[in-house]
Amino acid sequence: MLELRGLRATYVLLPILCNDKERPMSHVENKTIIITGASRGIGAAAAVYLADLGANVVLAARSEAGVKTLADEITAKGGKALGFACNVASYSEVSALVDAAKTAFGGVDVLINNAGLIDPIARIDESDPGAWDEIVDVNFKGVYYAIRAAAPV
Repeated sequence: MLELRGLRATYVLLPILCNDKERPMSHVENKTIIITGASRGIGAAAAVYLADLGANVVLAARSEAGVKTLADEITAKGGKALGFACNVASYSEVSALVDAAKTAFGGVDVLINNAGLIDPIARIDESDPGAWDEIVDVNFKGVYYAIRAAAPV
């Protein structure tokens, strides 16, 4: 069980195949992994776990303070991390994120599309169309933008 800032998550949440029984997930060592939505929750827990396994983690979230703080915590423990403010609803910001990962670590090996919104939760007749636009921009377009930006790398 992994515990980080009150979050408890089993390693099952990290669906990366492992073929080395002696060193589980050793194949992520020195790989560069971008994690969107990495300032808290599952994204932050995944970043800490993967950095502990030797991965270079590139942490992205709208909150620059959140990802910079977590990146500093990871590097203080000897890991390799880069915090980058990025709104996945903007293709230009996602493209800049991928460029930063390439500059810092030489490329991108894995993308974890973790950023997402759940609110507003409301009945259709009470929902705000503008708020739903933001959900579509982050939850759907953001996933596409990240894959599109990282795929050629």
